[in-house]
Amino acid sequence: MTTKFSSFTSIAAGVALDTDELVGIFSGDNGRITLTDLRVIPDGGTIGQAAGPLLTFDDTNNYLKLAGAYFLVNTTNPNLFTGAYGQTKSIVTGNSSETNPISNNNACFVISNTNDTTDNTAALHFAWEDLDNNAHYAGASIVAQMGAKTADQYPSTCRLHFLTSPAGNNSPQLRMSISEAGVVKVASLAGIGSRNVVVDADGNMSAP
Repeated sequence: MTTKFSSFTSIAAGVALDTDELVGIFSGDNGRITLTDLRVIPDGGTIGQAAGPLLTFDDTNNYLKLAGAYFLVNTTNPNLFTGAYGQTKSIVTGNSSETNPISNNNACFVISNTNDTTDNTAALHFAWEDLDNNAHYAGASIVAQMGAKTADQYPSTCRLHFLTSPAGNNSPQLRMSISEAGVVKVASLAGIGSRNVVVDADGNMSAP
């Protein structure tokens, strides 16, 4: 069956598309959709099921939204055990036999900043979803601060900062930093204020 794109707002599994700009074949497998050849989706267009995985293309705000689904890369298992058994909405699975911590690759997650401003940052934030869907309020953050970019695109130095929010409706505040030299600075320790320690390659701590 061939269906013109103008005749639907969402694409069900098993529907073939045939227009001047879009040729695609979709096949369903337990709620998953395989795209054989997809070239153009209009602003606000969707692929999937309203009650299941639904991919929305928003050209006005320049985002791609996946709703009602797990985001799993190289795995089909969303299960996770920490202090309790449950599931996670997002997993990126790699395969690496590298045992040296400084040479980790192939099983990792990268946050990259394309701006080359000296001392710029790249971060991982932990946040609540705001009730009016207008903002995500960060409660804790891990922020890398990179020095000037060298000619071969390496940051000249890098510092790592850890932040937590002290109370509701408060921005995260700096609690601990690790300098490029391995000096760990704790922002405040109960009764004694801030302190610096040096951590060597084996994890041993000493005064700077």
